[in-house]
Amino acid sequence: MLGLVKRLLAVAMFVPAGACAMLGQPTDEEPLLSFVAMVDLGRRDLLGGVSGLEVDGDGITATAVRDDGLALQFPLAFDADGKLVDVGAVRAAPLGGVDLEAPKGTRDAEALRRLPDGSWLVAYEGDHRVVRHAADWAGLLAPPIRLDLPADIATLPPNKGLESVAVAGDGTIAILAEASGDDGLHRTWLRRDGKWIGRSYRTDPAYQPTDAVFLPNGDLLVLERAFSLLLGVRCRLTRVPAADVAKAEAWEGRVLGAIRPPAPEAEDNFEGLALLPEKDGAVRLLAVSDDNFSDLQRTLLLQFTLTYQAAGPNKGR
Repeated sequence: MLGLVKRLLAVAMFVPAGACAMLGQPTDEEPLLSFVAMVDLGRRDLLGGVSGLEVDGDGITATAVRDDGLALQFPLAFDADGKLVDVGAVRAAPLGGVDLEAPKGTRDAEALRRLPDGSWLVAYEGDHRVVRHAADWAGLLAPPIRLDLPADIATLPPNKGLESVAVAGDGTIAILAEASGDDGLHRTWLRRDGKWIGRSYRTDPAYQPTDAVFLPNGDLLVLERAFSLLLGVRCRLTRVPAADVAKAEAWEGRVLGAIRPPAPEAEDNFEGLALLPEKDGAVRLLAVSDDNFSDLQRTLLLQFTLTYQAAGPNKGR
């Protein structure tokens, strides 16, 4: 999304934040999404172009991918109340199998997820593919194995491909395409027991999925983004109930709330979503923005909690 973001943001950045204050409000029936903290990573070395994020089970080690083919890893710092306050020194290296001298369309990493055995999945657009790396930092830098994907993934537009990959605790994989078809639905694929099943994802036509995570209870959270010249950049979080993921052919995201800094901070281009370990029965989330290596944008790391009103999700990460 590099070119589109740069073209639109010069206009969008002047739109008052209050112009879309009522967008993305949760309903009474949905879990409560609450903002916790923001860390502005500004122009820190290496922390640009971040498009995929994952956090280890320890809750303090973040791993990310950039849309130029680099892998990043850095510690997260929290205060005594569990509020994110900073990040530590960043290490970076090319993702395994990526040639940094090759055209960007061959190394545009857009999503990062960890499988239950600790191995990594990285999704790319341009040359649409999902690859699997061995566990740990060293595995992420070693040559991967390319997953067999449904044939129709190859027909996705070059810059609206595989931005969202989610992995459930049982190893189920969900992939959502950024592009929508003539019917307005985003093509979606679910992999269970080694087999791919075709699905679709329905949302407001202005929005497109940019990342997704499974909760321990099987619910799917989807990070969505919209652009318009009037309202600028808008991002929000939706939920697909576990029952729909399991049985419905067309999934529909239920809006939980806006993913944005608190006013008067401007909205930004959030592309990465990750789970932190649960605390006090609440789901904890991080969202990261992709600055597209542009001086007009920032790299922000936001922390949220998601609290289920009645029965919470299953314990565990």
